[in-house]
Amino acid sequence: MNFNDFYGNWLERQSVCYDSSASVVVMVTDLCPCYYPPNQYSNKRWCCGDMSHFDVSVFAFEKLADVKWGVIGIKYRRVPCDYKPTKRAQIPSGVSPVQNYQSAPWNWDSSKDKRWGVIANSGSSVGSSSSSSSSLTSSVSVSHSENQQQSVGQQSSVINAYYGGFMQGWSDAGSWSISKWGRDSSWGFDGQQAYCVTLGGYGGIQLNAWSGVFSSKRTLEFYARQNNGGTPDINIKLTSPSGACNSLRLQGMAAVDSKSNWSRFQVQLSAFDWRKSGGGDGSAFGGCSESINDWSVNTLLFVNNWGGNQDLCIDQVKIY
Repeated sequence: MNFNDFYGNWLERQSVCYDSSASVVVMVTDLCPCYYPPNQYSNKRWCCGDMSHFDVSVFAFEKLADVKWGVIGIKYRRVPCDYKPTKRAQIPSGVSPVQNYQSAPWNWDSSKDKRWGVIANSGSSVGSSSSSSSSLTSSVSVSHSENQQQSVGQQSSVINAYYGGFMQGWSDAGSWSISKWGRDSSWGFDGQQAYCVTLGGYGGIQLNAWSGVFSSKRTLEFYARQNNGGTPDINIKLTSPSGACNSLRLQGMAAVDSKSNWSRFQVQLSAFDWRKSGGGDGSAFGGCSESINDWSVNTLLFVNNWGGNQDLCIDQVKIY
């Protein structure tokens, strides 16, 4: 497909894949860090809120498209490690495979190599996003329309809403009575950009996503702090176009852990359900009431509980 990245670049990739119905199986090995001093430009370009994407090994990419394209749009989903696709992607006849030109270091002892090897008999390449010397970027074009949600989008068990910036499909449209801080004063606890605001009286941050974003998830996790390092006096809410879920007060919750005046909170999504009077029971989110089902809930709010101004920073907001 053709698509725009979050930096305004139009990438024409409509007809570059060898076979749009073929698949390659890769192993996800690590997460691209937003803040990485030795490689600041590249990491901030690709890891701080651009399109959801994978860096796949060149040996996986070359089975999908010519490596000259560098970036392509893909659909992806999670499968068992021994999964064999119905139609396996292969390098077309007459196309020369990319060679691995990097030789082993001097005095390398292969008997001490503890890395997982390529699954040779399955034909599936094992991708490693940490092998930067032989990786190409494969951007994922994410669509959140209801009729595509099962096959396209963030299909992993963790959905990141904010991590150094708003992730694909999320926005803060609808926030009220807030003043955002400048970039120099709003760094997160491990270096990336946090979302820091001064909330006016009863003001709120409104994070919007797509329908079904909370469906079957169990936990909301985020880091929060006030300017003085205390726990903000805010309510957390989930809402839908048809109504609001149960509201939870942050100061009534115990932080999982703390770091550099930041507190990490984990909230059971079932606690937002009006029907669960005893609070969250750890079950998968199934909506808020008989009239508000799990598919309609698409908004997360952080609301100031009192009439005066209150400083608030949030960071690494995720659902799983």
